[in-house]
Amino acid sequence: MSTPEKEKEAVIEHIANQIAMKQGFLIDTVRVSLNENTVLQNLYDSNLDYDNTKIDEIKKDITIITTCVLPDLIAAIGRYTKDTSSPLYIPDHSAKPEWINTMPKIDGYDVGVGMVGRYADMSRGMVVADIYAAHKIAQKHGSYLDYFSGSKNNDTSRTSSEGSVQLSKAELTGFRIDRWVEPDRSAFYSLGIAFKEK
Repeated sequence: MSTPEKEKEAVIEHIANQIAMKQGFLIDTVRVSLNENTVLQNLYDSNLDYDNTKIDEIKKDITIITTCVLPDLIAAIGRYTKDTSSPLYIPDHSAKPEWINTMPKIDGYDVGVGMVGRYADMSRGMVVADIYAAHKIAQKHGSYLDYFSGSKNNDTSRTSSEGSVQLSKAELTGFRIDRWVEPDRSAFYSLGIAFKEK
């Protein structure tokens, strides 16, 4: 069971990793779509690689601003005290953001939107949507797509399959995230923003 102290520790760890990732990370993704005897399966995997050697140092400069304890949720908000680039910004998401339906154009940045359906663990759903947003940006930097098909016969039946494999790899810098969660938690959306590749 989560406690306010455990939640504060988790928030500090999360912020420290986000700061380290903002400095730049390499993302590798693979998406495989397989249609076998009219049953469609989508498999997805990704790897994020970034310099996490300074996480403990970064954590020392994070303060918890507030903690909110609700019946089924404990939430904490923290701030990195060395970030003087902009004041704390908490977007107003009382209404669904426009970027969910219309991809914004931001000069000097690549933008991607990630979306996933219901997750039992809300934080996991948000992270998966974040990775999908990063994947969308990585695709703009270059990706590989190939298709395959085949069939197999045995004594009683024939199995046919077809599908595709998509690979992408990119280094993203200045990566930032904005999020939206449907009020009923049926979907998680992430808007990813990264510096354009030079």
